Amino acid sequence: MAEVLLACCKCDEAPPYDYKFNQMFVYNLDNSGKDAIETSASETGKGSYGIRIKFTTLMAAVPEANYSSFLSPAQASDCCPPPYWPKERIESLKIISVYDFNESHKSGSEVTEYFSSFYSNRYYANSTILESGLLEYNLDEQKNIRIDLLLMSKPSAAKQQFRVEIKFQGGREFKETTSLINLI
Repeated sequence: MAEVLLACCKCDEAPPYDYKFNQMFVYNLDNSGKDAIETSASETGKGSYGIRIKFTTLMAAVPEANYSSFLSPAQASDCCPPPYWPKERIESLKIISVYDFNESHKSGSEVTEYFSSFYSNRYYANSTILESGLLEYNLDEQKNIRIDLLLMSKPSAAKQQFRVEIKFQGGREFKETTSLINLI
């Protein structure tokens, strides 16, 4: 029966949900396994370190949609999920080293260039992920957004901590700092 319902699923293009970024959290990542995982360990390998940024979101608008008369709105939303669009665009993403990163990037230096976003089995420069709209589709079931930034260049110092700064169009900002970690 479910196959028949899905085969009969005739949806107009579902209107988008608008969302607003609510809170930001940052976590250290260990990318040494099959999937990157958040870690609270005091150390991880230099070649497998990353930062996970998570945003909680608030729905700013929930649209009405017209679905087939054979399906309830709940059933139709399963086969015709709406797109999600941020009400405010991220203008900039910066990663600042709390400790000396290397000889040319001392404490307080921006090191964003040493990180790349990993999405859909590809690496992206951070400017690309902000311009491309990939954030619009990287929502989990709770409508939260996750961005994984993997360290592509090893620091010379083991003791590391990073501040992530996100600025939105309109001037609103989030700033959060990862926990201290030793990159071995």
